[in-house]
Amino acid sequence: MIEYKGIKWQIYHGALIPKEMPNKRITLNKFDCHYLLKKSKAYFIRYVTDWDKDTKSSFWYVIKDSFGDMEEISGNARSKVRRAYKNCIVKKDNSKVIVENGYDCYKEAMNSYD
Repeated sequence: MIEYKGIKWQIYHGALIPKEMPNKRITLNKFDCHYLLKKSKAYFIRYVTDWDKDTKSSFWYVIKDSFGDMEEISGNARSKVRRAYKNCIVKKDNSKVIVENGYDCYKEAMNSYD
């Protein structure tokens, strides 16, 4: 992992990608890109800016921002969701809390695996 200008980067399938939330603004110039590629020995750099903009572009994300009900998912997945409700605390939170704490939570979860 490389840290450059406050952004942490990792190599993923030969690409250098940021270990940041997609809403974090990343601005690199030509010198920055050359430096990162040389230091990481990656084939290319991949990052997204303005990922949630209203105007049409050639790059896109698929985001499902609504959920009907449990009947929308398979029986196996419903079983896992019900089991999760028994073992976890589930509550609705605002996006600010998710942005501030989500990555740390994700990182701790990933560190708990071998």
